[in-house]
Amino acid sequence: MDTNPIPDFVQLGYTWREASFLYLVGRSSGFFLGRQYVRFLQRKPGALIQQLVEKASANRHMETLDYGQRRHIYHLKSRTLYRLLGEEDSQNRRTKGDQEIRAKLMILDYVLERRGEVFLSSPTEKAEFLHPSFEIPGKTLTQSPPRQLSGSSRTMAKPLQDRFPIFVGKLKPCHAPTVEFTYFDRGTQTVQHFDRYLQVNQPILSGLAEFQMVYVGLSSRNFAAAERSFHHLFPSSEIASQLMPLGKDHLIRYFQARELWDQNHPDFNPTHLEVLKEGENRYRLAEHQVLRSAWQGGVFDSQLARICGETRTSGRLVFHLLRESYPIFGYRYRGKPAKPPAESQVGGFSASRSVARLGKSNEGKALLK
Repeated sequence: MDTNPIPDFVQLGYTWREASFLYLVGRSSGFFLGRQYVRFLQRKPGALIQQLVEKASANRHMETLDYGQRRHIYHLKSRTLYRLLGEEDSQNRRTKGDQEIRAKLMILDYVLERRGEVFLSSPTEKAEFLHPSFEIPGKTLTQSPPRQLSGSSRTMAKPLQDRFPIFVGKLKPCHAPTVEFTYFDRGTQTVQHFDRYLQVNQPILSGLAEFQMVYVGLSSRNFAAAERSFHHLFPSSEIASQLMPLGKDHLIRYFQARELWDQNHPDFNPTHLEVLKEGENRYRLAEHQVLRSAWQGGVFDSQLARICGETRTSGRLVFHLLRESYPIFGYRYRGKPAKPPAESQVGGFSASRSVARLGKSNEGKALLK
């Protein structure tokens, strides 16, 4: 959206830092943990989170979900706040299941790690950016999901309808902006959801000259399977596919694991062993030895370009491991929260019981629409 809604949040009685955090939560996830607010403030844990929760709960802007073990999740669900964000019908304000809430919390953690970078979250933002910037037909951005997907899967699968953020890199002279898609693994045992995500968004991704996909997980368990899925749909040139059937990153990780193994290095761990076993039967060509020597000499990319020619894959898959803790989702929050007072709105009473005196000004009318 073009206007900054943070001053409007302040009109509701929040401090500037509280309003800034709620703005970030509303755009990216809708749910948050106390530790995430502390991280946003870059302060030590204290009474600040309690002040925010009490204020937002009194205004009916937030609901507290009790998951036991003294762990609480806070859900920003006020229609007023999302209206100020320009997304009154945002899915972030809807009640979600446990696994979806976990994904939302992971998204917020990742956004906090990349604080200050430009990201797009809503389907409208994504479509408006991709259509003019990359000349992708509007029909592709809004088309319905494949008919073979049924029920809720078809609804979830519609292109760009997910809430996974897209990060936009800085513009380079005479170049299109770099674009980085994200996918969040909620801890499932398979990569079926990732397969579906790639298949549905393939028309959009294939229309880009270059893009990066970041697979964010809580463990590396599904990384190898995700790599296979990605390179099945987005193969490079024929010779590159033969040399790197699981992608460039996997080949480099194999070289790293081989080096640690040959040196009997103490840092060699079970993950390295898994990569080593998977690569031993795949990387047996003479070119692989040439590439390994090039990697050891620090000229891997130039040697790869000589072998594979100019044709290179337009998509690159990278992995990001979140080392954060979340509530144990086997526990359900108990009962419903006590009924709070009527929701505060601009022009009404704020959390501090001061009146936001907008009167009949044009600004007040605009905010109350």
